[in-house]
Amino acid sequence: MRTGTLKRTIRGRLLLAISIAWMPGAISGRAQTAVGTVAAPKMTFDVASVRQNKSSDKPESNFPLGPGNMYAQTGGVFSASDQTLITYIAFAYKLTISQAETVRQHLPEWVMWDRFDIEARTEIPDPTKDQMRAMMQSLLADRFRLKVHE
Repeated sequence: MRTGTLKRTIRGRLLLAISIAWMPGAISGRAQTAVGTVAAPKMTFDVASVRQNKSSDKPESNFPLGPGNMYAQTGGVFSASDQTLITYIAFAYKLTISQAETVRQHLPEWVMWDRFDIEARTEIPDPTKDQMRAMMQSLLADRFRLKVHE
């Protein structure tokens, strides 16, 4: 298992306390919904697959992974291949380029170099980009043990 930790304030907007653990044996299956007694349920993908990508393919995604709000409807399907974990983190938390650079400086190198394929589906017919981000946050917490405190 490879791990890394970060505690940093990013432009006063977000306090990140990130702990990442990548466990190759724990990456397939269904994303689970955690429902608190007081808090609203977390948004999760209904089905998700995360695989490490060792090919030299060109990174692709059916959903724009940038910080902007523009996107095309995908019918509830998220598909991205050959992307680094920092790319998924930046997407999930809507980090700007400078915020992502600050985060990068405090994470282990494998987060910037190891690449992953994520295929996920939700029953929400056309989720918004922010809903996809919320589901990605849950997926990163579940599959990579990513912990973020805002």
